[in-house]
Amino acid sequence: MDYNAQWEEELHLIGSILDKTLLVKATKWGSDVYTLNGKNVVSYGGFKNYFAIWFYNGVFMNDKYK
Repeated sequence: MDYNAQWEEELHLIGSILDKTLLVKATKWGSDVYTLNGKNVVSYGGFKNYFAIWFYNGVFMNDKYK
């Protein structure tokens, strides 16, 4: 089953926001993955009961605005 279809509007919104960044969009493992300098940064997708956005190595991200 294609769970992305039921979250089409929400996933489109997330993708349109990420498309405005300096990140490069690639397709890996059948999903959109946004990269920077060849390293995976963020991805998103739909599941049965929810959709999600996740960061690769998010623990290393700095939030200067807290």
